[in-house]
Amino acid sequence: MGRSTEGSTGLSEQRKYRTFTAQRKLEIVLAGLRGDRSVKDVCREHEISDTLFYSWRDKLLEGGREALAGKEERSGERELRRKIRELERALGRKTYELEIAGEALRGWEVRHEALLDRAGCETPTLGGRSRLVKLRAA
Repeated sequence: MGRSTEGSTGLSEQRKYRTFTAQRKLEIVLAGLRGDRSVKDVCREHEISDTLFYSWRDKLLEGGREALAGKEERSGERELRRKIRELERALGRKTYELEIAGEALRGWEVRHEALLDRAGCETPTLGGRSRLVKLRAA
């Protein structure tokens, strides 16, 4: 009668999970909340774990709390979402500016290194050290 005696699943077989519609979940949670039966009995009847039941219950209660929230709470959320959008746009702009600056710097380094090489000068590198540019043999 238990699930473990219904048949063994091989390693290559995938376990099939049941799916519940939103309406079905609501009915199960409401049956547990009514109080005429214990939560364990409701879970046993529908063959679900207590943990799954309580997870559905918490989601239902959270959704109800959000739906019943006052205008002030919802406008606070709107303000936070607007601020997030502004920050994401600013981050995008700064990322783009960094890419442009990086490309400009790479172009500058190539041009100046070539000029210093032709002049036979030392090429400055990061950290304040210099490397001696070999003079071209003429």
